[in-house]
Amino acid sequence: MHIVCDNLIIPTSFCLAQNYSWNLEIMRFVMIIILIISMLGFAPFITCIFHWYICYSIQNNGLPIDGGDQIATVISFLLIPILLTDWRINQYNIPIKPLDYYKKLISFSFFWIIKIQICIIYFSAAIGRLKNEEWGNGTALYYFFKDSIFGVPDWEYKLLTPILESKIIIPITWGITILEVFLAFNIIGSPKTKKIALLLGIFLHLGIGLTIGIWSFSIVMIVCLFLYLYPFEIHDNKEENV
Repeated sequence: MHIVCDNLIIPTSFCLAQNYSWNLEIMRFVMIIILIISMLGFAPFITCIFHWYICYSIQNNGLPIDGGDQIATVISFLLIPILLTDWRINQYNIPIKPLDYYKKLISFSFFWIIKIQICIIYFSAAIGRLKNEEWGNGTALYYFFKDSIFGVPDWEYKLLTPILESKIIIPITWGITILEVFLAFNIIGSPKTKKIALLLGIFLHLGIGLTIGIWSFSIVMIVCLFLYLYPFEIHDNKEENV
């Protein structure tokens, strides 16, 4: 197996494994272990860097077809400044003392950068579809589900045929675009609309995973929704929640 490493300023983990004749399966196993440690919340000020580097390696050396790897790389990179201020042994422990002013400012600023980035993702996805004739006339899902790469299996297509081959598919197709615009505008939404947006967004991405099977993208976007919409409101008098 040959890993393409041209034009990379930072060599990926797979490039390092290839250059130094390390076993790629061992490297993959090590990456999985690091991601599990990161997921369990241990030493976030250390694991955040490795988390981003693994996402970066997968993005540049994997076979991306859904965009989830790119989003994961960007968001994990933007989380680094926030997590470098978190010196808890485990991120799920309650903070002993509130963050000082500068750490709070860094966290607040980068959380808003993340929120703006996710807002742009949803808004550009919705607006970009308006240029497409199939999305405009409401038939895009019909053709998408029949696609040789992203389409659903034959048994699932037969199950969905009463919907896909009826006029019901038109409002469903338009509804996806409307929902993405709704998600984008909830960057300034009220706590009530943010709760609704979070539930609808999770439902949307679970539907994407269940129908066309791109679970990597769906899971990444569900995590993004929590970063984007939660907490639903910020209490200034509770510094430990910042």
